[in-house]
Amino acid sequence: MMKTDQPKTIRLEDYQAPDYLVESVNLIFDLEAEATRVLCSTVYYQATDTASSLKLDGEDLELLSIAIDGRTLNETDYQRFEDYLILENLPERFELIVETQIDPKGNSQLSGLFQSNGTFCTQCEAQGFRRITFF
Repeated sequence: MMKTDQPKTIRLEDYQAPDYLVESVNLIFDLEAEATRVLCSTVYYQATDTASSLKLDGEDLELLSIAIDGRTLNETDYQRFEDYLILENLPERFELIVETQIDPKGNSQLSGLFQSNGTFCTQCEAQGFRRITFF
C-alpha cells in the first residue's frame, strides 16, 4: 500500500513522558524472505500514577497474536488502527508478547527488516523498528 499523505510534523514541545516504560525486550526471528515471523516479548511497567493506555506503533505488519501475562487477547481486548494498537486497563507491570509477520523481500523502504541483494538487513533509526513489531 502506497501512502500519499504528507508526514505529520512532530514538535519537541508536543512530547510528553510515557505512561509505561520498558524493562526488557526479547526478540525471536524465524527468517524467511517473504514471510518472516517475529516474536517480541516485552516487559512494561507503569511510570506514572495516571497511566491509562499503551499505544504501540506498527507499520506494514501482519498481527498474528498478542498476549498479556500469558493470556491471549481477543480482537475486542485492544484497538487496532492502520499504524498502531492501543491497549487499555493494564496492570502496573506486565509481559506483552506480540507475534507479527513481515515481508523483508517486499520491503522496498529500506527501513525495519529488509533484503538487499539476498542479504537480510535492519535499519531501525529513527522509526524503523515499527516495521518489525508493534512497539
